[in-house]
Amino acid sequence: MPKHPLLRLKIPPDLHTLLTRAAARKGQTLEEFVIESLKLASETEVIPGDVIHLSKAAQEAFAQAMLNPPSPNAAMKRALARHKKLLE
Repeated sequence: MPKHPLLRLKIPPDLHTLLTRAAARKGQTLEEFVIESLKLASETEVIPGDVIHLSKAAQEAFAQAMLNPPSPNAAMKRALARHKKLLE
C-alpha cells in the first residue's frame, strides 16, 4: 500500500461548497477537514464494535481470572505440547 494512498471522490457542487465553508470555519484546508471528518466518522463506526461491555460481576470475574489463572487442564497441556513441538 502506498505511504499516502489517494482517495478521489466525485461530489455534488453543493456538498463541495458546504465542506469548503466548514473547513474555513475551522481554519483548516479542505483536505484537512475532510480527513479529520472521515477519521472521526470511521472511529465512531468501528471503535464501539471493538469494545466489549461487561457487567460489574463479569468484570470482577475477568480480573480474578487474570490475577489468579487456573492451572492448565488436560486440553491446555496437550495444546501447549503441540505448540512447543511446532516451534522446535
